[in-house]
Formats: sequence, structure tokens, C-alpha cells
Amino acid sequence: MRPPRLAVPEGSRFKGYRDVVVQDLRIAAHNTLYRLEVWQTPTGERLVGALPTCLQGGHFGAELRRYVLYQHHHCQVTQPLLHEQLREWGINISVGQIDALLSGHTTEFLAEKDQILTTALAVSRWISVDDSGARHQGRNGYVTQIGNDWFAWFSSTASKSRINFLQLLHAGEISYTVTWTWRSSAMVPANLRSCCTPCAGFTPSDWCIS
Repeated sequence: MRPPRLAVPEGSRFKGYRDVVVQDLRIAAHNTLYRLEVWQTPTGERLVGALPTCLQGGHFGAELRRYVLYQHHHCQVTQPLLHEQLREWGINISVGQIDALLSGHTTEFLAEKDQILTTALAVSRWISVDDSGARHQGRNGYVTQIGNDWFAWFSSTASKSRINFLQLLHAGEISYTVTWTWRSSAMVPANLRSCCTPCAGFTPSDWCIS
């Protein structure tokens, strides 16, 4: 873009440009049409191509799903206000579809959340832990926070026991480490001893059971 030309005195020398960054925001609906192949077999069976797996079989892309989740859970925007806003932007979505985006198809997000904890524990020199409790519909509930200056991870459970905390540290992949002495103990059932296998990265005296 060329701004209005300056009144440059005769004999002046051009010295290049000075960059000026002007920030703005553009929000608009972005629709993508997928043409799925449709075939009919000799037996009359109808075969239809599949949408990309990232769409999870739905009609809304990942960016729209992320926006709805962020606005509702982080910015405390209610579902009616989200519906009004998205409709004003030209998004054809119903209140029920917004509720489905908020309550379903969360497997990938939960897996990503657990991966954050797994990676952070592997590279962090220290972490802090805290928990808080509240009652909901007559039942106790607890939220556990694990983090440091670089990450924060939260999980809600019905317990704040030591076992529950150790399970949270495993980020969904629960395993246990036992010693050879315990494995050889006569007090341990034979079927339980037989399922113990050496853990990768441990010495022969350490065994894992999951």
C-alpha cells in the first residue's frame, strides 16, 4: 500500500522504507464443500465416501469447535450468546448443535491434555500440586492442579486419595512397579506373579504390572 506522497525537496536521496505494522482482526464464516463419491454395487448396496477424520463425521471444522470450547469454558460465554454470535457471523448452527460440540467429541482434546502432562513431567525439574473440593448434586468432587511456571494441568475426580493422585500422574496410562522380592513372595497369588514382566529401562530387580 502506498500512502500519500511526501513533498520531497529537490536533491533529496531515497533511503528505503520504514515498516509500520497495523493489527486488525477478520472474522468470517469459511465453508468447505466436500464431494463424496457415491457408488452402487451390483447387489444394490450404496457406498459413500468418508469425510476427513479430523471432522469426526460432523459439519463443523476444528477451528469452529475450538472457538466454541474456548469461549464457553474459558470466557464463560453462555450457549444462547454463542448461538446468537455465530448466527450473526453467518454460521448455520443450532443451540442443540452447540451443546453437542461442548459435551461430545472430546476424546482428542482429552488425549492432548494428558500428553501435555506426560511431556511436562519428562522435562520439568520441579512441579507444584494443589487441589480444591466442592459439592455438586450432593456429592463431593475435587479438582487437582499440577504445574509450574511453564504449564498447568487440571483434572476433576471424585476422590483426593493418594492412589487417585498417583493415577493422575500417569495421565491415563496407569502402571505399577514392583520389586522381585514382592513378585517372589508366597503371599502373592501365582496368577498375579505370572503376569509380571520386566519394565523397559529398569534393572532385572524391577518388574511392572498393569
